[in-house]
Amino acid sequence: MSAAHWHVSSLLRRCAMINARGVVRASPFIRLAQRGNAGSAAPASSAGVTAHVLSLMQQRIYGGETKPFYVVDLNDVKAKHEQWSALLPRVQPFYAVKCNPDVEVMRTLAALGANFDCASAGEIDAVLGLGVAPERIVYANPCKQEEQLAAAAGAGVEWMTFDCAEELLKIKATHPGAKLLLRLLADDSNSVCAFGKKFGAQ
Repeated sequence: MSAAHWHVSSLLRRCAMINARGVVRASPFIRLAQRGNAGSAAPASSAGVTAHVLSLMQQRIYGGETKPFYVVDLNDVKAKHEQWSALLPRVQPFYAVKCNPDVEVMRTLAALGANFDCASAGEIDAVLGLGVAPERIVYANPCKQEEQLAAAAGAGVEWMTFDCAEELLKIKATHPGAKLLLRLLADDSNSVCAFGKKFGAQ
């Protein structure tokens, strides 16, 4: 295998999205929908799934596709949610939409009963559009715009976070019926993304 072919093969193994029906989708900003041959189903074995995914990705790449795409196994998303529920039955997860707002990922989690962490009115609308009740959403932006607070209130979203007096006063003025969660500063100095540098009450 040449270096060029190795690079493409390595790239193929990392980048695009496939669900159990063999649908390839792009990152949230590019929507692709390509199926295998009519009537064919995604193979059941691990090796078969890998070959199937690589085949679909190769069609895209060798066909001239230059925009990035990635692969997500929705069965794995389901398995991880079930594992969380089994090991931490008293802890309700809230999926941060900003980490991957793909509609199929969110639809899968919504069907499993997961809750959602939204950072904007747009994310709230996307989750509500999946039939998720507003009680299952927390508006977790650390610095919320007043018009977006009003939009959250209008959508029935009551739970939200704050970590400073200024944010608390803003919420009181714009959404006085909100239910609040105090975001505390924790030592995350060894984290890949150290959010403590940006927010968290001391």
